[in-house]
Amino acid sequence: MKHSIRLRFTALIFAVLTVLMAVLFLVNSFGLERFYRRQKVLDLENAYHTLDEIAASKGTASAEMEELLRYYSSRYNITVALVDSANSNSCRAPKTAKAASISGYSAICSGRMRTARRSS
Repeated sequence: MKHSIRLRFTALIFAVLTVLMAVLFLVNSFGLERFYRRQKVLDLENAYHTLDEIAASKGTASAEMEELLRYYSSRYNITVALVDSANSNSCRAPKTAKAASISGYSAICSGRMRTARRSS
């Protein structure tokens, strides 16, 4: 029995879409989790080394340190809390970028409170 060209093209497109969806499902299920986990670990290591260099050279109370904390919080979704074990002073980033821009950014650095101006 002969099938029409319309039926053949419909079956071919359906088969291609089915195979494509199966491949996408398998890649999403088994491949992407490892990729995203590896990327997050690399981001955390990079953040640690950069913040460690700044803390060693300029201290935790520097403006550059606060800027880096904000950057890592907004760009990589990494919340950092620095605690000086010698005198228990801390420096932290805002929980969200929205909190930093709407309510004003507050950081406790070197035992004193500093609040950034609200962005206009």
